[in-house]
Amino acid sequence: RILNQNEISNKNIIKLAMIARFTAQKDHLTLINAFKHLQENTILLLFGVGPNRSKIKKLVSFLGLDSRVFFMGYKNNIEDFFKDIYIHVLSSKYEGFGLSAVETMSYGIPTFGTNVDGLRDVIGDSFLLFEPYNNLELAEKLNILINDREKYLEFSEYCFKRAKLFDIQITTKK
Repeated sequence: RILNQNEISNKNIIKLAMIARFTAQKDHLTLINAFKHLQENTILLLFGVGPNRSKIKKLVSFLGLDSRVFFMGYKNNIEDFFKDIYIHVLSSKYEGFGLSAVETMSYGIPTFGTNVDGLRDVIGDSFLLFEPYNNLELAEKLNILINDREKYLEFSEYCFKRAKLFDIQITTKK
């Protein structure tokens, strides 16, 4: 089904997102398998296109998550959605840099990523990192941030400050 604007903006629904191509490298499977362990008032917005999209849609249906997982497609205006995203996840098997992590972090969105080169360097804090393929570790950490507002705000501020390290002006001067 299509997610309407009222659902996107509803403050009682906790919105998680992954912004990534649907390819084997991005490992949406780990995130989907973690998501099934989250409370009912969470939804998952998957932004992107790619060859594995239909495979991921089938898994979502098989797990009975159709009413909580939304395939948003490619968006030129992705920043318009950032105000509604509570947590961002990148469950990549490997990553060169993790630009979408820096982008969401710059909005103060706590961003989880796999403990791999590239994402580890961008995200930094070990709480926000999880081992590749470890959906249970990811689910546990997501639940902590969903249920602990103080910890959420702490990591929101951390991510905002951390993203500044990758600001183009600062990087150019270095």
